Amino acid sequence: MSAADLQLKGPQALYEDWERGQWSPFGIDLGPDRADWDGLSEEERSLILFALSSLMVAEERITTQFTGLVMAYDSEEEATFLATQQVDEARHMQHYARVQNEVIADPGAIVAHVARSRAQLSDAFNVIFDDKLVAAHLALVAEPRNRSAKVGFVTIYHVVIEGTLGLTSFHFITRLLNQRHLLPGFVEGYTKIHHDEQRHIAYGTWFCARRSAPNRGWRTTCVALCASCFPSSRRRSTRRERRTRRYSGRAPRRSVSLPSTGSLAA
Repeated sequence: MSAADLQLKGPQALYEDWERGQWSPFGIDLGPDRADWDGLSEEERSLILFALSSLMVAEERITTQFTGLVMAYDSEEEATFLATQQVDEARHMQHYARVQNEVIADPGAIVAHVARSRAQLSDAFNVIFDDKLVAAHLALVAEPRNRSAKVGFVTIYHVVIEGTLGLTSFHFITRLLNQRHLLPGFVEGYTKIHHDEQRHIAYGTWFCARRSAPNRGWRTTCVALCASCFPSSRRRSTRRERRTRRYSGRAPRRSVSLPSTGSLAA
């Protein structure tokens, strides 16, 4: 099948998928996770806290830096789907906050969790989430009808953050925890988050392929933004790989989990 033959799911189909995929972060049993946490060594806890910190801050950033895209909708169907994505991101942040509260036994407001989590992260993380994402969002809020600004935001949010960093993080973290049979409640919630994000990536793929690809200037914007973000993405992944290698005793594989074709295609 060629790229031209692939029938990508559009906003209406993705909205219908969202309706069929509802879940609650408060319906997951974290009891076994609390027992696992009590038995971990300091090194193991440090690795898991590093992973959870990156997820916590990432979800806070992408939850609060999203409204501009909802304002930039091109159709009622697209507006409806984008509203569901903002709900998804808030739900994901609630799951990570609940793990902090009930498993790590460090209750606090989300803003306090985010502040503590930032201390674990590198400058490379800040480049993408605090500089590039925030700048792209502000540009879109200022001019919701500016197609170039929308292309830039979708590229950073859906292609770089969710389609590259998000998928890679899910692959490393869940593989490690499943190998050790640790934190099943966290993994269950993270897997549900991963399924949500496949819908988001599918939207970004649809938008880039159907709405920006016909314009050469917009294609150039997309490629240039990816190139500018990937060095920072690589530095962030390398730090995670070093910690994973020390914990698991072997180097992580270089492959990443890709969205299933059922998430992307009609």
